[in-house]
Amino acid sequence: MTNEELIKIARRYAHGFAQDDQERARVASLTDVQVKTAALISFRAPRSKATVDVYLDRDTGEFVSGSFTLGHD
Repeated sequence: MTNEELIKIARRYAHGFAQDDQERARVASLTDVQVKTAALISFRAPRSKATVDVYLDRDTGEFVSGSFTLGHD
């Protein structure tokens, strides 16, 4: 996919984070866009649904994002 295609898809997700029209307007004003190639590294223990996901910039190893999920039944 091209960077433009990725940005278009990412904007749809970003607008989904906004809870109301005012927040959507703020999201729309975020115009400084960067496209990075990221690696997703997932950690999970055997027999556990809890996971830690870490996204790193593929080129530099710089931290991009991370999350912890309990993974309830």
